[in-house]
Amino acid sequence: MIYFIFINKSMASSVRSTIWANTAEYVNTGRPHANKSYSMKDAFVQFRASHYVPAVTLLYLVLAYSLSNIGGALPMVMIVATAVCWIVAPVLFRPPTGGVCPEFAELGQFILGAPPSSGQLLPGKATTLYELALEQELKKAHRSPGAQLAGALALSLLYVFMSVTTIWEQMPAPLFAWAITFCVKAVWRLSGMKQAGLVNLVFQLLLPVVLFFSGSLIENFDFTSLLLSMIIFTHIVHTVKVFWWFVARLVLPKGSPLGYDRVVHLLYDFGLSHQLQVYAAVVVLAMQALCELMLWLLDMKYLRLRTWALLNRRVSEGCVAQMYGSAPAPSGGGGDAAEAPPTARATPQVKP
Repeated sequence: MIYFIFINKSMASSVRSTIWANTAEYVNTGRPHANKSYSMKDAFVQFRASHYVPAVTLLYLVLAYSLSNIGGALPMVMIVATAVCWIVAPVLFRPPTGGVCPEFAELGQFILGAPPSSGQLLPGKATTLYELALEQELKKAHRSPGAQLAGALALSLLYVFMSVTTIWEQMPAPLFAWAITFCVKAVWRLSGMKQAGLVNLVFQLLLPVVLFFSGSLIENFDFTSLLLSMIIFTHIVHTVKVFWWFVARLVLPKGSPLGYDRVVHLLYDFGLSHQLQVYAAVVVLAMQALCELMLWLLDMKYLRLRTWALLNRRVSEGCVAQMYGSAPAPSGGGGDAAEAPPTARATPQVKP
């Protein structure tokens, strides 16, 4: 069931991408060996836009709905289970491997990595989440910004007519947090200093910290209404971003895509897109690490339930690592062959 939920989302995402972009992007499945594992970073790059981001968005909406309707909210079991399946399925169906901690450390460095100092983006060769999300942002900006602006404005009007007064009362908090983040980023960029890893981490933590303390500036502060106001504020920022895409496409002369890409790049840097991507990625990293820990406990020496369920109950310990060169092969007879009787391993002698 978990497998089919994940695959159905893959097919739905592919169909939607084909409809919106009018192109079918090639997915290099490679037909790998069933026992060959993959890194968590590779899975993150492959499924971030199609599975992980929609899953975290669903979980956030369910959380906001449950907190704003305490005592009368529906459990939303299937929605939560579906979102969790989208996140943990690449961990559940990954063949066991020995280097789990280095892989999650690599994924963490990829998520929190600082933007490149050169400012140049190499398509298909992203080394950080910043470059990966920016590449997707540039593709999206070139897909009829006029139609995207019309859809964003329609949804904004719907938010205006459906939202209650208490939600709009919390709006100064995210606005103030974004303004402080915008000013700090602008001052740092004008200074010409490089954005190192520690500085990038401070930028990511600045928005939630300022948002937390800005609640004291609101007279009738309510946390659940703040969660709902964040949804509306994020969409307003997205609408403004798409509006400037549309204006830049009209104003900039044809034949200068580099200028348009610079506008998209600036709006991406000073908006909320990258920060929201980082927060969603951290949630995915935490959930997958917890799932991997549970699977490791189930795959201990005398249990090995994960290996038996995915591969075979007769698979010897460490044979997958030896097969693909991540661990040295034993000098003597080992694995399943060691369990066979001596006569089965002996070379038959031919009598003269």
